[in-house]
Amino acid sequence: MDESVLSKCQSKKLAKREKKMAKFEAKQEKRSSDASKVHLVRFSRIFRIRSRQKKTN
Repeated sequence: MDESVLSKCQSKKLAKREKKMAKFEAKQEKRSSDASKVHLVRFSRIFRIRSRQKKTN
């Protein structure tokens, strides 16, 4: 009886750990995709400013 309870407890802990890890990985992935979007926005702003400067010169 103790072994089945222990294994059930262990499986719950494992499931909880896996869920936490999946949540952490999703958060990291979102951060990296947000960072790349920010980089693209900054690049496009710089490109627009430079193209405007060329037009005025």
